[in-house]
Amino acid sequence: MTVQGYDVEMAEIIAKHLGVKADLVGITGQNLIPSLSEGKVDLLLSIGFSDERALVVDFTDPYAPYYIAVMGPEEVAVANAADLAGKTIAVNRGTLEDTEVTKVAPAGADIQRYSDYNGVISAFLSGQAQLMVVGNDVGATILAKNPAIKPVEKFQLLTSPSNMAVKKGEAGLQKKLNELLASMRADGSLNDLAVKWLKAPLPKDF
Repeated sequence: MTVQGYDVEMAEIIAKHLGVKADLVGITGQNLIPSLSEGKVDLLLSIGFSDERALVVDFTDPYAPYYIAVMGPEEVAVANAADLAGKTIAVNRGTLEDTEVTKVAPAGADIQRYSDYNGVISAFLSGQAQLMVVGNDVGATILAKNPAIKPVEKFQLLTSPSNMAVKKGEAGLQKKLNELLASMRADGSLNDLAVKWLKAPLPKDF
């Protein structure tokens, strides 16, 4: 009955490297930046880089491969954004997934926004939504549970590695995190995390 996953294991590795105890805090997508800026957390995991975000937080080097994809049952014919017309699509409100699918969704697409990934997954598995837009991390988690509805990847919306973020001016913490990531890439332990939790090795150019 403990939380597990790529980010959980990475948080424990970071805490050990820094000589502290990890205090994991769950945050909804729309509260990521405010939680860091307001001092509710000291470090954000699983956040995509953007020029807009870089104005208010400082990013580390990437620590996990990440892409956003439209997923659905094999029998639902979807090959591109135009095919989303007339489809119900579950997405986590306020995330990159939400932003990217909203950009390309044609008129007639029914985007259903949920407050967390549990809501997105439940809506999809129950048939309330025909499709879901999730990252490869969430997709790997769903597939590992072997649901009756086995989602397949229809097409990708965005490829953007996951970074960590610290408060503006936290150069010391940012440097230590980047040193840890460089060490993990060199000794293969970062690749081991990807294989374990994302079911695929790191890209060769990662």
